[in-house]
Amino acid sequence: MAIERYNPAASFKVNYKNYIELQKEYGEKILKMIGLLYKLSDHLDDKYQECVDLVNQYLKSMDSNWINNGDGTFTAKEGATLWELQQATGRDWKTSDYQGDPKKLQIGQKVSLAAKNKPNSFKTIDSTEEAFIHYYRGKGEPVNIGPKTVAVLQAHPRQVLAQKNITEGITTEPNKGFYKVEMPKDKQSFWIGNTHVDYSATYGNKFAIIDFSGFTRDGFWDVSDPLNLFPEKADGPGPNLELPGGKVYAFIPYNWTISGPNPLLK
Repeated sequence: MAIERYNPAASFKVNYKNYIELQKEYGEKILKMIGLLYKLSDHLDDKYQECVDLVNQYLKSMDSNWINNGDGTFTAKEGATLWELQQATGRDWKTSDYQGDPKKLQIGQKVSLAAKNKPNSFKTIDSTEEAFIHYYRGKGEPVNIGPKTVAVLQAHPRQVLAQKNITEGITTEPNKGFYKVEMPKDKQSFWIGNTHVDYSATYGNKFAIIDFSGFTRDGFWDVSDPLNLFPEKADGPGPNLELPGGKVYAFIPYNWTISGPNPLLK
């Protein structure tokens, strides 16, 4: 869809219909741009068509033969190619889960460019009780973090804010970085306390793909100081701040991916 030259004398219903269709197709960001053009049309007539062309160029860039599913996966539409997906996302299609002849890509086929969690045989910990049992009975083996604890991290206000800043392009480090999240004490999950989240992103001519990795560079250590009251004594898996009789162990990072419009094209 493209916007047309705004005519103040034209039917309001026609313009309103165009406005609603654009809202459904492209959302609020493009609406604000178009609404501003409408308001300025009478005062900047000599520049208006130039502005319209820029908006139409932006709309065209949002058209794609691939449907973004929001989780790092994309569904092929008619005419889709894996090369186009690579250009649209900035991520090599050969790193995807697609197997077979690229020329035989089918309409409706889903292709994943999302970060993966490699299967392993280690235990999964999803409660503070389970964490202490492994501390005292285990041999220091690393553990996976369970789904309830992962869900608490993903819903945490700090994580939600960081994700919003990255997807809207208002971070000073759009390509990669990390931040800390203070996990709440939740009876239904593992109280990890202060943990790290790393992220990395690729940007194409249409979409952005952001990979997150939670619980990085972290583990069940400094056990006697879960509130980090003595940071000068904290030493990770070292001997300080540990309870006697147990063995410290590392967390295996949990990876997930989101995808959306490339915010750097604004």
